[in-house]
Amino acid sequence: MRTTDHFAGIAQTGRLNSHALNRILSSLRDGVTEIMCHPGHDDDEARHYSSASPRRELELEGLKDPQVKATIAAGAIRLIHYGQL
Repeated sequence: MRTTDHFAGIAQTGRLNSHALNRILSSLRDGVTEIMCHPGHDDDEARHYSSASPRRELELEGLKDPQVKATIAAGAIRLIHYGQL
């Protein structure tokens, strides 16, 4: 089974905003890190399946934040998917 070297984000569940993401991204260790997040929209359908939908919107906004993108670029961080492990 393939897995990442490191895992982050579980301590920030429900509050993984741009500030939290930048903190995680700025302190990555060498290797592959999985950041747990569940971005999504807060709508009727999402609320039907989960009470976490407002927090999913917060995580979506954090992932789209220009400063997060700048942190990724400045840190020479390469985004990958599991097929690339």
